[in-house]
Amino acid sequence: MAYLYRKQRSPFWYIQYIDADKVKHDKSTGLRADDPNDTIKAKVLRAELETGEYRKIPVVNSAAWDHWVPKFFERHCPTKATFDRYEDAWKWIALWLQRKRINSPRQMTYRLGIEYLDWRTTFKKCTGKIVGRNTAILELKLLSLVMGEAVRM
Repeated sequence: MAYLYRKQRSPFWYIQYIDADKVKHDKSTGLRADDPNDTIKAKVLRAELETGEYRKIPVVNSAAWDHWVPKFFERHCPTKATFDRYEDAWKWIALWLQRKRINSPRQMTYRLGIEYLDWRTTFKKCTGKIVGRNTAILELKLLSLVMGEAVRM
C-alpha cells in the first residue's frame, strides 16, 4: 500500500510505498499540501505507485527472451513433436528465469545453470510429483542451445 502523509512543519506531501523489488521508500512528492491542485496530483501519484506494487513486472521480458526464443524454435525444430517438446521445456526454464529475475542471456552463468538443475529436481508440481534428473538435464541442454543462439545473435 502506498500512503500519503504530512510531516510537521512541512508544507509538502510525503509518500511511502514499496517498489517492485520489495524495497520500502519514504520521500517527498514535492507537491504542496495547501494547494488543492497539488493535492490531487499527489493522490494520483499515490494511486500510480500503489498499482505498481500489485503489478507483476515481467522479468522475462519480450526484448530479452520471449521475443526471439519461440521464433528460434520454429527455425530450429525439424518436426512438430520436437517443437512441442522444446516449447514445454521452455515453459519451465522461463518460470525459473522469472523467479531468479534473469532478464537477458547476458545474466546467465554456469553456476545458475547448476542451480536450475537443483531447483528443477526439487520443485514439486501441483500433483506433488517432481521430475527426474534426466528431464532436468534435457531442459538444461535446451537452455544451452538457446544460450548458443543468444551468443550468435
